[in-house]
Amino acid sequence: MDQLSRRKYDTLLESGIFTYDVALDLLWGDVKAANIMGFATEEMNDGIRLLEYVSLVHPDDLPEFAEKKHKSILNASPFQSSHRLLRKNSAPVWVTVHSRPCRIQNGLPTLIGGIIASGKITVELPL
Repeated sequence: MDQLSRRKYDTLLESGIFTYDVALDLLWGDVKAANIMGFATEEMNDGIRLLEYVSLVHPDDLPEFAEKKHKSILNASPFQSSHRLLRKNSAPVWVTVHSRPCRIQNGLPTLIGGIIASGKITVELPL
């Protein structure tokens, strides 16, 4: 691994897996995803609404996050974002999210799978 690649990934400390059902508007995640997002494991096991996650996105990062997420869903395309989360009882934390549609019907994704990692990638990589 070259030095630039190492620098991009050195700050990615912990990662978790999630699945989002677009029709049900439910986001489920493993224990690591719950920890990174600041939700209780039980909440993530039962599923949270996407708006619950979006409400944690730092206001300065929200416009870019929302635009990328909107385009990703409309185009059934991969999504990548580094943004800050305002978790309960914690300072803002950088996270990096990668996701892609797992199931597409009538041109729109119905299931999206992804990974969330604590930390920030400063250079976007090809998806």
